[in-house]
Amino acid sequence: MFNINELKWRDKPVKYIKLNENRNRSTIVNSKKEKMYEYYKCDYCGDEIRLDLKQHERSGGIVYIPHSLTKCGEIELALCNKCIKDVVKYFEKN
Repeated sequence: MFNINELKWRDKPVKYIKLNENRNRSTIVNSKKEKMYEYYKCDYCGDEIRLDLKQHERSGGIVYIPHSLTKCGEIELALCNKCIKDVVKYFEKN
C-alpha cells in the first residue's frame, strides 16, 4: 500500500533507469554501464512500468486523481492498469 502524504507532497513520479550489468569476470572497477530502458514504479504494487514501449503496449502510466476523490487536491500517481480500480475504491472508501 502507499502513503498518501508522501504522494501528495512530491512533484511527480520518479523515473528510474535500468542499467545493463556487465557480467565479465575482469577486475576493472570503472566499466561502462549501458542504459537499457527507463521505467516508473507503480505506486500501489511496485511493478515496473516500462517507458521504452509504445503507449498502447505499456502496462500502465501516469494517472491524475482529482480533488473530488482525494479531498486534498489533485495527486499524480504512476499506476499499473490492474491497480487503477483498487486505488479508486480506496479513495472512495476514505
